Amino acid sequence: SAGLEREALERELTVNAIVGRIWPIVSRDDSLTEVLVFGGGRRNRHFMSRLGHQLPDIPIRSVDEIGLDGDLVEAAAYAVMGEAAIRGEALDMGVYRGKTHCAVCGRIVQ
Repeated sequence: SAGLEREALERELTVNAIVGRIWPIVSRDDSLTEVLVFGGGRRNRHFMSRLGHQLPDIPIRSVDEIGLDGDLVEAAAYAVMGEAAIRGEALDMGVYRGKTHCAVCGRIVQ
């Protein structure tokens, strides 16, 4: 059905977006030994499989496998970004871009 096709497309677009951000980091840093996933996607076997397929040289695991609560990690990440957005403070995003880059991650709209 169209709904299932749309859902599959959304999943694939999400995987492509994640891989597009992760690959530049993974490809240049040999010390990275795995990718740990948190949030709802970690429970989706197809999603995790697609990540593994597109990043075949590095293991993809849920943070739950190392004893962390993936929902708690996601909530903490959003809390940090939300707090910074409320204060208008930029977070250092350099690790994601390979250079110094600070940005306010979102904004609060009322």
